[in-house]
Amino acid sequence: MSAAVKLFGVSLSSYVRGVSAALHEKGVEFEHLQFAPHSEEQLAVHPYGKVPAFSHGDVQLYESLAILDYIERVFDGPALAPPDAAGRGKMMQWLCAFNSYMYADLAAVVIPRLIHAPQGQPVDEEAVAVAAKNVRRHLELLEKALATGPYLVGEQYTLADLNAAPLIQYFTFTPEAGPGLEGLTNVTRWLEAVLARPAMQRATQPAAAS
Repeated sequence: MSAAVKLFGVSLSSYVRGVSAALHEKGVEFEHLQFAPHSEEQLAVHPYGKVPAFSHGDVQLYESLAILDYIERVFDGPALAPPDAAGRGKMMQWLCAFNSYMYADLAAVVIPRLIHAPQGQPVDEEAVAVAAKNVRRHLELLEKALATGPYLVGEQYTLADLNAAPLIQYFTFTPEAGPGLEGLTNVTRWLEAVLARPAMQRATQPAAAS
C-alpha cells in the first residue's frame, strides 16, 4: 500500500532535499517518487513541472515554502520553527531571502559547473564570474547573521537552515567555492553542522521510498 505522504521530485534538487530533510526530522514515513522536472509525471502533480510537489492524503501541494510550512504545522516531532512571532518572522525572512535572491546566483554557478560542463555544454564564464561575486555577498550576509548563534535564527535549527544548506553544499563543489567561502568561518561551521544531521544525510540518498 502506498504511503499516505508522498514527495515528488528528484533527490538531486536542493529544494527536494530540503523537504525530504524536514520529513526525516519529523520522523514521517513517506514515499519518494523520483520524477524529473518538467516530465509528464511531474507535470501531473505540479502545473509548472517544477520540483518538489507533495501530497498527504487528499492534500496536494507544490512550492517548497508551502510544503515546509505544512510539514511543520501538521506533523509531530521536533519543532522546526520558533514558537514566537519574532522568531518565526526571522525564519520566514531567511526562507524568502534565500529563495528570492540567493538561489538564482548560487544556481548560476552550480548548474554550469556541475551539470553543463560535465556534459560538454559551453559555459558562459563571464556570467559565472558575475554570479560568483554575488554569491560572495550573499554568504557574507549569512556570515554576519551566524555570528549571533549556531543557526540562522539563533539557537534553534529551523526550516531556514535546511532550505538553504543543500544548494550551498553544491556550491562548495565548484572552483568558485575557494574565494567564495574564504574567511567565512561561521558559514563553514554552520554548513558542516547542518549537513551532519542524520535527517539531512538521509535526504541525500535517492531512493524509491523513504
